[in-house]
Amino acid sequence: MPQIDSQLIECLLNMSENDALDFKREQYPLQDTNQKGEFLKDVLAFANAWKQSDAYILVGVAENPGGRATVLGVSNHWDDANLQQLVSAKTNVPVSFSYHPCEVEGRQVGVLVIGQTQERPVFLKENFGKLDANKVYVRRGSSTAIANPEEIARMGQAKLLAAREPELLFELGNPESEVVFGVSAAVTSRLLQEKPSIPRHPSGSRNLPRILGIHGSASILWRDPVQVAQPIPWNAPDPKKVAAYRKEIALLAPLGFHIRNRSDILVQDLRLEMDIPKSDGLRVRDELPRRPSGPLDLPSLAGLTLNPSPVRTWVEETRTHWRIHIVFSKLQPHAAGWSQPFWLGSTSEESIEIVLQVHADNIRKPISLPLSIGISVQEGWLDNEEEDSDS
Repeated sequence: MPQIDSQLIECLLNMSENDALDFKREQYPLQDTNQKGEFLKDVLAFANAWKQSDAYILVGVAENPGGRATVLGVSNHWDDANLQQLVSAKTNVPVSFSYHPCEVEGRQVGVLVIGQTQERPVFLKENFGKLDANKVYVRRGSSTAIANPEEIARMGQAKLLAAREPELLFELGNPESEVVFGVSAAVTSRLLQEKPSIPRHPSGSRNLPRILGIHGSASILWRDPVQVAQPIPWNAPDPKKVAAYRKEIALLAPLGFHIRNRSDILVQDLRLEMDIPKSDGLRVRDELPRRPSGPLDLPSLAGLTLNPSPVRTWVEETRTHWRIHIVFSKLQPHAAGWSQPFWLGSTSEESIEIVLQVHADNIRKPISLPLSIGISVQEGWLDNEEEDSDS
């Protein structure tokens, strides 16, 4: 159910009654069976309606054709739990709805929300007041009617199609090690710093031998091995660029999704999207940086593919966030697979709350899944001995 805020209510007040909106001047009395029946009839009609969004009944509001509806207010509100009990005890299937007390223009208004996603047809199991059992009430435009057999058949067909949607499980994990984390992941960034250089001895030139002592008639000479210039390979890359590359590599950790199709339905054109807000020190990439090359090295062909993979991951950067896109061309029934990794890291500890949005050709409504990613930081030194393992 959506959050009821002033912006939503203002939008509704400026609309006309339709198959997803109704205005009620007064509160539902609900004192006797017939009055409760009128409330039930409205809820059932909107639950069965062919609507493209949630439906709303604004109680304490009068329609003003051609203009903004007039807020009249109500003197009392009904408890949502009592309304839920009234409806659920009478209908063949549960109805997705909720009641919200709100203040508008200093007056109390009731907002009844009937969810878009609903198993249909919905009808009464027994006669109640003036309502007949097994009759399917439906909202058409701004009026309520009884559904005809063709409409009821279409509702049943839609129910069967909904039952044929795939059942998918999404979990964060490391695609490289194939370790599954779940809906919460913890990764570690290594923050490397260069070791401070050893100070030179105050004696003149760094290559000038020093006399340590006299042994008999011969002088004993000593040269500091740290101060002896080491030969640099003729085609070596820029040391500063190599250091920056190794720091970036240490900071980044792989992350992706393990996806399982738990149904007997083929999933086609599966697309995942999520936004990671930007913050100081946070990095998100769709591939690792390449190691700097020497001045005469040929350009690397790593990562160059003639045929794109059916499983792809890429990162789109905006001013405020990174948007991660993950695509599976298809996922076989009862099969599981890994996405390609994306890479993230931070120079400081992070706790990231995000929402994964899932789309597919045979999923009617996008799936939303809240996720959390925690990043811890380990500090270390940039040792020359590690260079071979990083290359």
